[in-house]
Amino acid sequence: AVDEATSFFDRLRAAEMRPAAFVVNRVHPLRSVELEIPEVVARLQAAGVEQEQAQPMAEVLMSYNESFSALAQADAVQIERLRAHCGDDYPYLQVPLFDDDVHDIKGLMKLVGYLR
Repeated sequence: AVDEATSFFDRLRAAEMRPAAFVVNRVHPLRSVELEIPEVVARLQAAGVEQEQAQPMAEVLMSYNESFSALAQADAVQIERLRAHCGDDYPYLQVPLFDDDVHDIKGLMKLVGYLR
Protein backbone atom coordinates (compact mmCIF):
# COMPACT_ATOMS: atom_id res chain seq x y z
CA ALA A 1 0.00 0.00 0.00
CA VAL A 2 2.89 2.38 0.67
CA ASP A 3 4.20 1.80 -2.84
CA GLU A 4 0.78 2.73 -4.24
CA ALA A 5 0.58 5.82 -2.01
CA THR A 6 4.04 7.05 -2.99
CA SER A 7 3.29 6.45 -6.68
CA PHE A 8 0.03 8.41 -6.38
CA PHE A 9 1.86 11.16 -4.49
CA ASP A 10 4.44 11.38 -7.29
CA ARG A 11 1.66 11.66 -9.90
CA LEU A 12 -0.03 14.42 -7.91
CA ARG A 13 3.24 16.29 -7.56
CA ALA A 14 3.94 15.91 -11.30
CA ALA A 15 0.50 17.41 -11.97
CA GLU A 16 1.38 20.25 -9.56
CA MET A 17 -1.34 19.17 -7.14
CA ARG A 18 -0.67 19.21 -3.43
CA PRO A 19 -2.25 16.59 -1.19
CA ALA A 20 -3.87 17.88 1.98
CA ALA A 21 -2.89 14.93 4.20
CA PHE A 22 -2.17 11.24 4.31
CA VAL A 23 -4.64 8.90 5.97
CA VAL A 24 -2.92 5.72 7.07
CA ASN A 25 -5.63 3.18 7.78
CA ARG A 26 -5.73 -0.02 9.85
CA VAL A 27 -2.59 0.77 11.83
CA HIS A 28 -1.61 -1.62 14.61
CA PRO A 29 -0.89 0.73 17.52
CA LEU A 30 2.45 0.46 19.29
CA ARG A 31 1.70 -0.67 22.82
CA SER A 32 4.23 -1.87 25.28
CA VAL A 33 3.09 -4.70 27.52
CA GLU A 34 5.68 -5.07 30.23
CA LEU A 35 4.28 -8.23 31.79
CA GLU A 36 5.97 -11.56 32.28
CA ILE A 37 4.08 -14.85 32.07
CA PRO A 38 3.93 -15.38 35.87
CA GLU A 39 2.22 -12.01 36.29
CA VAL A 40 -0.25 -12.82 33.51
CA VAL A 41 -0.94 -16.17 35.19
CA ALA A 42 -1.58 -14.40 38.50
CA ARG A 43 -3.94 -11.90 36.86
CA LEU A 44 -5.82 -14.66 35.09
CA GLN A 45 -6.21 -16.56 38.35
CA ALA A 46 -7.39 -13.37 40.07
CA ALA A 47 -10.01 -13.12 37.34
CA GLY A 48 -11.24 -16.63 38.13
CA VAL A 49 -9.28 -18.80 35.67
CA GLU A 50 -8.25 -22.10 37.23
CA GLN A 51 -4.52 -22.65 37.76
CA GLU A 52 -4.11 -25.49 35.23
CA GLN A 53 -5.70 -23.34 32.54
CA ALA A 54 -3.98 -20.08 33.48
CA GLN A 55 -0.43 -21.06 32.44
CA PRO A 56 -1.20 -22.18 28.86
CA MET A 57 -3.63 -19.28 28.45
CA ALA A 58 -0.95 -16.82 29.59
CA GLU A 59 1.53 -18.31 27.12
CA VAL A 60 -0.94 -17.92 24.26
CA LEU A 61 -1.75 -14.34 25.28
CA MET A 62 1.92 -13.39 25.43
CA SER A 63 2.51 -15.03 22.04
CA TYR A 64 -0.35 -12.96 20.57
CA ASN A 65 1.15 -9.87 22.17
CA GLU A 66 4.51 -10.56 20.51
CA SER A 67 2.82 -11.06 17.13
CA PHE A 68 0.78 -7.88 17.53
CA SER A 69 3.92 -5.95 18.52
CA ALA A 70 5.71 -7.23 15.41
CA LEU A 71 2.82 -6.02 13.23
CA ALA A 72 2.88 -2.63 14.96
CA GLN A 73 6.62 -2.32 14.37
CA ALA A 74 6.16 -3.22 10.70
CA ASP A 75 3.44 -0.57 10.38
CA ALA A 76 5.72 2.03 11.99
CA VAL A 77 8.50 1.19 9.51
CA GLN A 78 6.13 1.53 6.55
CA ILE A 79 4.73 4.84 7.81
CA GLU A 80 8.26 6.15 8.20
CA ARG A 81 9.03 4.99 4.64
CA LEU A 82 5.99 6.93 3.41
CA ARG A 83 7.07 10.02 5.35
CA ALA A 84 10.66 9.74 4.07
CA HIS A 85 9.42 9.69 0.47
CA CYS A 86 6.70 12.33 0.75
CA GLY A 87 8.16 14.67 3.35
CA ASP A 88 6.97 16.28 6.55
CA ASP A 89 4.90 19.04 4.94
CA TYR A 90 1.67 17.08 5.41
CA PRO A 91 -0.27 15.65 8.32
CA TYR A 92 -0.12 11.86 8.60
CA LEU A 93 -3.40 10.82 10.18
CA GLN A 94 -3.30 7.32 11.60
CA VAL A 95 -6.51 5.34 11.94
CA PRO A 96 -6.04 2.26 14.10
CA LEU A 97 -7.11 -1.21 13.16
CA PHE A 98 -10.63 -1.47 14.55
CA ASP A 99 -12.07 -4.63 16.05
CA ASP A 100 -14.94 -4.48 13.55
CA ASP A 101 -15.30 -3.27 9.97
CA VAL A 102 -16.86 0.15 9.47
CA HIS A 103 -20.32 -0.62 8.13
CA ASP A 104 -22.69 1.71 9.95
CA ILE A 105 -23.07 5.24 11.31
CA LYS A 106 -21.51 4.30 14.64
CA GLY A 107 -18.41 3.00 12.85
CA LEU A 108 -18.24 6.10 10.66
CA MET A 109 -18.43 8.35 13.71
CA LYS A 110 -15.58 6.42 15.30
CA LEU A 111 -13.56 6.85 12.10
CA VAL A 112 -14.29 10.58 11.90
CA GLY A 113 -12.77 11.01 15.35
CA TYR A 114 -9.36 10.10 13.90
CA LEU A 115 -9.70 12.38 10.89
CA ARG A 116 -10.21 15.64 12.75
